[in-house]
Amino acid sequence: MWAVGLVQRDEVVGPAVVVDLPFLPSAVSRARAVVRQAGSHLPGPVVDDAELLASELVSNAVVHGAPDVRLTVTAHPDALDVGVRDGSSVLPRVSPGPASADAAHGRGLRIVQRLAQNWGVAPSASGNGKTVWFRLEAGPGSGPTARRAPATTDREGTP
Repeated sequence: MWAVGLVQRDEVVGPAVVVDLPFLPSAVSRARAVVRQAGSHLPGPVVDDAELLASELVSNAVVHGAPDVRLTVTAHPDALDVGVRDGSSVLPRVSPGPASADAAHGRGLRIVQRLAQNWGVAPSASGNGKTVWFRLEAGPGSGPTARRAPATTDREGTP
């Protein structure tokens, strides 16, 4: 889908949901609603985590990225693939060291890294933008011990 190492699956619950979001903080609540609806067939804790991670990625796109912001959610029988594309070519990084207690930023990608089974960044082939994506799975093998480090690819991150 977005990166090498992300398992390709032919079986999906429905078509990918693609939503263009406003370049405003209000985009976060819209993203959460889209993810919740797309993942409604999955266990509640998986959907809760997916909402949280989508919120973090959309917040990052609005605060640190550039217009246009696009959310893509693909529901599989036992997983959700979520990608957030923005128009900035600056690739996000996980902040080194722990964020201070009073820091306003610096935790989002750490949360994604901790909760997602897989995640990464796919720069746009055109050089204008990138997609930050994650996968959350339900069932055996999910959970923090099954989580993996990010993958950065040179593939275009658009669906």
